[in-house]
Amino acid sequence: MNRVLRKIISVALAVSWVLGSPPGWAAIDTVSVVVVIASGELSVTVTPSDVNFGTVQRTASLHRFAQGPIAVTYSTTQASHIFVYTDNAENRTGLIGTNGAQMPFRAWTENFGAGVGGATPPNPQDNANWVGDTSAVWSTIPEVNEAGKLNLTEDSPVGIDTPTGRVDVYIAIDSLNVAEQEYRGTLIFEILNQ
Repeated sequence: MNRVLRKIISVALAVSWVLGSPPGWAAIDTVSVVVVIASGELSVTVTPSDVNFGTVQRTASLHRFAQGPIAVTYSTTQASHIFVYTDNAENRTGLIGTNGAQMPFRAWTENFGAGVGGATPPNPQDNANWVGDTSAVWSTIPEVNEAGKLNLTEDSPVGIDTPTGRVDVYIAIDSLNVAEQEYRGTLIFEILNQ
C-alpha cells in the first residue's frame, strides 16, 4: 500500500514591480509552513518559512526571477518520490493575481539537469532553459486538478532510495506579460512511497 505525506506551503508571494511607482512601494512575500509526520515511516520538512522576491523591477530583457533553495528534507523507509504542485482555489496553474490573472510559476532542482556546476540553477532569463515543457530545465509547477504533479526526483525510476536526505528546490516567476498586482498560490510538497 502506498503511503502519502503532504507538506503544504501556502505561498503568499506578494509579487509586485516598479514601473514609475511612488517611492516606498514594496512587496512582502511569506510562506506559511505546515508539517505533517506520518507514524515515523515518512516525513518531509520544508525550509525556509519565508520566500521573498522583494520588489520586482521588470524589463523586456529581465523579467524572470528565481528564489531558493527551498530545502525539502525527507525520511522514508522505502523507495519514494517527492512531488510538488499548486492547489489554488481557482484550480489554475501558476500564481493567481487579485483580478484572477495567472503568473507563470516554475521549479528547478539539480535532478532536472543543466545547472551551473551541478547544484546552481540555470539562468531563467535564457529561453532555452525556460521555454517548452519537454526541453526546458525550469519545469512548470502543475495545478494538481489540471496537470498532476511535478516529480522532483525524476532522474531515477526508483526516485529516492536512501532513508534520509534533502532535495534543494528553486522556484521562479515570469513577470513579462502580467498585470501589476499581487499574485498568490499554494505550493504542496508530497512524498509518496512506491
